[in-house]
Amino acid sequence: MAFEFQRIRDRKLALSSRKQTANGTALADALVDEAARQTDTAARAITKEFRSDLDQIKGDEFASDLQERRRDLRFTLAADLNSWLAAFAAAFTLGKVTTTQPDVINDPNAFQHVILATTPPGDSVLLPMTTLSQRVSADINEKLVDMVVRAMTLSGANNSAALGLSIEMIGSGLTAAGVVAYPALASPEIGLLFNSDMIISLGPEGAPVDISERIQDWSVTLTNNFDENLAYFPGSGLFRGRFPHGDRRLNASLGVFIKDVDDIKTLFDGIDKKELKFKVEGLLTTGGVAIKHSLELRLPAIRMTALEPADDSGFGLWRIEIGPEGVMRGATLTEPFQFKIINEEATFLATV
Repeated sequence: MAFEFQRIRDRKLALSSRKQTANGTALADALVDEAARQTDTAARAITKEFRSDLDQIKGDEFASDLQERRRDLRFTLAADLNSWLAAFAAAFTLGKVTTTQPDVINDPNAFQHVILATTPPGDSVLLPMTTLSQRVSADINEKLVDMVVRAMTLSGANNSAALGLSIEMIGSGLTAAGVVAYPALASPEIGLLFNSDMIISLGPEGAPVDISERIQDWSVTLTNNFDENLAYFPGSGLFRGRFPHGDRRLNASLGVFIKDVDDIKTLFDGIDKKELKFKVEGLLTTGGVAIKHSLELRLPAIRMTALEPADDSGFGLWRIEIGPEGVMRGATLTEPFQFKIINEEATFLATV
């Protein structure tokens, strides 16, 4: 019997800025309203864990019973970075968002989101859950329910391509019928953010110095250290029933060209904390006159935890590593890291 090939490029993905009200309660179709592009072929991966009598003493060496006891659902989104995805990833990774409109009159569609890590015990340790929808083929269209972000990575290089984003997500294992009508893709995609517009600065807190022209590549990874064993408890059944985060950790890596008068090794050898700031702007927000789509990530008090030469480019290069122990709270900005993102989404982490 003939069959129809299912093209990867025909897959569709929709996300939401909203969080679910409860575990097991999928967002309504109308709230899963942000069409997303992917730069890889990833589809959701569902696996099952079984109880089997294979190794039991029962008068037979082969299995005679198999029962599902646990279901696992994972999804990794790799994409060109835009201002909406940046806020989505940061909000669902860190959990605390404050949104304002910088200029309602002249830039009515510009919303600024300041995103920070939650601070237990005043804030819940439970990660915010959301619902995705993915059409994998003509016959497979599913909502992925109870999805949380366990890690996100921003990356860039010395070229004119779009910045990169990777979001690693994990769910309860629960799925539901997918969105019937997928939202349209934004065209043009005015929120895109590019390497050639990125400014990277390093120096005293509040006044770091632009070192962008010396950057070969960079990446920043945030992880939640979610303990999968805590997701199950008596009564949770097949599906994960909760998602408490562990210790939030940030790692950064930069390739910085060595210059004629040393500065990087001197910083590494010293004990001073420095601010590392990433800032990129894109196009004006719709109908605006001054405010652009943008991302700013501030690390107000870092120390390098590893430094070694890496000369593969043909020019002298320092490979700088900043491990979690080198990411500290600043004197003025008392958070260890802060995102400030401007896009046209009015809210993140709302329930309606």
